[in-house]
Amino acid sequence: MKGSVAVRNKANGFYANHHTGGIEWFNNTAYRNRVNFNLRGRDHSDNRTIIPGRGHRLRNNLGFAGGVEVAELNAEASDVRGNYFNLPVTITAEDFQSLDEGELMQPRQPNGGLPVVRFLHLAPTSDAIDKGVDVGLPFHGKAPDLGAFEYPP
Repeated sequence: MKGSVAVRNKANGFYANHHTGGIEWFNNTAYRNRVNFNLRGRDHSDNRTIIPGRGHRLRNNLGFAGGVEVAELNAEASDVRGNYFNLPVTITAEDFQSLDEGELMQPRQPNGGLPVVRFLHLAPTSDAIDKGVDVGLPFHGKAPDLGAFEYPP
């Protein structure tokens, strides 16, 4: 999963859905989900036993205001670097240009494109700017930003 946004899901924002192997989770933003990132897995030896997810690769992910931020992750058995939950960053409402979910309901542009919004885009003073790890996606500045949106856009 690369560059996606999950907002206010009743269960999970980003969910590994009992995957028996690892999944790549790069540059995602989760906001106000019951669990922002749930990496739950299933043991590949019997395909029945539920286990904390292993083999995942997580980079540059950002979450805020989840009921639980990260659940069911076996970090020692995964490759986890450059995420808001394992970096010395503090994420607050001031890290975002807007937290107004209503922006997501704006009409499409006349050409059919998605509306231009500030929702979950990083503020110029955000602690998440230039804190990520290069995963081969385009970025501005000296390093990738955390989350789905680079600053400046």
